[in-house]
This record gives sequence, C-alpha cells and structure tokens, in this order.
Amino acid sequence: MALGGPTKVAGLLGFDKAKGGVQRVQNWMTRGIPPKEKLARPEIFLPEFTVASANASHDLAPKIASSDAADMDLPANSLKQV
Repeated sequence: MALGGPTKVAGLLGFDKAKGGVQRVQNWMTRGIPPKEKLARPEIFLPEFTVASANASHDLAPKIASSDAADMDLPANSLKQV
C-alpha cells in the first residue's frame, strides 16, 4: 500500500487494532478495498477524484458556438442553445 502497511492504515482509518482492524485492512490486499470504504474516505483512496482547489472548473462539456454548428454538418434543429 502506498499509505503504509496494514497497521498504519488501520490506525489512520480509526479501526480498533485489538478487534481485528489490522487483519481487516490486510484482507484488502487480496480482496481489494471495499467501495464503501473508498467512498467514505475519498481523500485517501480516491485522490484523483477529489477537487484540488475551489477554482476547479465544474463545466466538463465545451460550449458550442453557433458559428461552429454550421461547420459540423448537423441538422440545424439538432443543437439546442446553451
């Protein structure tokens, strides 16, 4: 694990080491990290999906200007104004 060994990760997640927390994390090495755990702590397990800054753009689709629509060989009624 890039986060450290099972003992360190179990402690990071707040699992009780005496009640099987380390073994639980160790099992993830074979079985994979459960989706429930990934979604509960995305900053640890899904860093590529967390927003890096407040300035990040939330508009993923580029806007098509009306002049671009004429160059696309699409029927005029297939594009809706944004």
